[in-house]
Amino acid sequence: MTHSLDFFGLSEKLFVLRQLAFASRDYCKEEGIYKGSRYYADDEWRDYEWRIRKIVGSYMIEIAAKSRLLEDSVRSKARPSLLRELDQETRRHYRIGEVLAGNVDLTLRESCNKILHASHAYLAWKNSRVQRPYKPYTFWTGGYGLRGSHGGHNWEVSIHVPEWCLAVDNYLDQLGGEAHSQGIACE
Repeated sequence: MTHSLDFFGLSEKLFVLRQLAFASRDYCKEEGIYKGSRYYADDEWRDYEWRIRKIVGSYMIEIAAKSRLLEDSVRSKARPSLLRELDQETRRHYRIGEVLAGNVDLTLRESCNKILHASHAYLAWKNSRVQRPYKPYTFWTGGYGLRGSHGGHNWEVSIHVPEWCLAVDNYLDQLGGEAHSQGIACE
C-alpha cells in the first residue's frame, strides 16, 4: 500500500453520518429549524444547513477516497472478479441510492467515483407537516444528491446515506479481511 491511512476510522465516520441522518428530524423539530418565511429563524436555518452540508460532504469525500484506495490496493493482488462479487453481494442487502439522470451503474465503487467527481453536491431537505402544537421545521432526509458529467454526458445520482453507510461499512469489512489475507497492511 502506498499510503498509511486510518481505514478503521472510516467505520466511525460511517456511524456518525447515519446518526446525523436519523437525528436531523428530531433535532430540527426540537430547535424549530425551518427554511421558510419566518424571518427571525433564517440565520438558524442557514447555520444548520451549512454545518450539516460541511460535515456530510467532508465525510463522504474522505470515505469515498479511502475506500477507493483500499479497493485499488486489494485489486492488484486479488482475483479479478472478487471485488465485483463483493460489491454485488453487499448491494443486494442495501438500497444505496438511485440514478436520476444519465447512464450510471450505481455500484459501491461507482458511488465513490460520483462523490469524488461531482461538480455539484446537495442535501435533500423536507419540510414537516405542521401539526399543532408543533411549529414547522425542515430536516435533512438523509439524501445526498450529486451531479456532474463524464465524457460530455450529464449524470445525477441520489445517495441514500444511511443505507450507503451500512453497505460501505459491510464492504470495507470484507475488503479489509481480503487485504489481510493477501498480506496488505491496513491501519
